[in-house]
Amino acid sequence: MGDAIMAVFGAPLDQPGSCRRGLSHRAAMMRDLRRLQENGKKKVVPLFDIASGINSGDMVVGNMGSEMRFDYTVMGDMVNLAPGWKAPNKEYGTNIIISEFYL
Repeated sequence: MGDAIMAVFGAPLDQPGSCRRGLSHRAAMMRDLRRLQENGKKKVVPLFDIASGINSGDMVVGNMGSEMRFDYTVMGDMVNLAPGWKAPNKEYGTNIIISEFYL
């Protein structure tokens, strides 16, 4: 995923309110980013921005790999769609795009 961060809410067990929690954390990231940007204007610091794609749906969750090498991760079509929602933010001048599947 390059320089991306992936956050998963509601796994490994289904949790009521996981969608709301995901949005709440994303809103907190934007508040912190705006504060960093304001502080950066006062100093000679390169400004940066962030873009997010949020999606929800069925996925496979757990340890993937082999006995020699494995990692806890998520896989599936709904997981693969989220990075695609991130890219159009630049064109639309936004920071977050939420898919129609987000419950």
